[in-house]
Amino acid sequence: GRYDGFVALKTDLSRRESEMKVSFDVASYDEELSAETDYSYEVVMESGKVLIKSRSVYGAMYAMESITQLITEDGTLSLVYIKDAPKFNWRGLMVDSGRRFFPVPTIENLLDTMSYVKMNV
Repeated sequence: GRYDGFVALKTDLSRRESEMKVSFDVASYDEELSAETDYSYEVVMESGKVLIKSRSVYGAMYAMESITQLITEDGTLSLVYIKDAPKFNWRGLMVDSGRRFFPVPTIENLLDTMSYVKMNV
C-alpha cells in the first residue's frame, strides 16, 4: 500500500545515497478507536535512522504520513525532529450523500486527502 518502499528512502547525507532504518516505539498496539484515542507522535531523524514514538498505532501512522510529506521530488529527506499532536480529538468531515450523489472515485479521493492532512477517516 501507501508506505511500500518506505524504508528505502534516499537521504541527503554528504550528497550520497543511503538507506534509513525505521524503528517504532509504540506504547499500545490496540487498534480500537474511541474519542480518547491518542494520535500524538514524535519523529527523531538522525544519520541513517528514523525513530517513531507514539502512544498508539494511529500516531505511528500519522508520523509515517508526515515523513512521506517531507520527501522531495528527487527522493531526498532532510533530517528533522517532529513532535505533533492534534488540537482536537475529532477532525472529520460530513458528506451528505442523501442530498447529493458522489461517485465512488470522488469519495475515495476525499478519504485519501483526509488521511493526507491527518483527519479522522
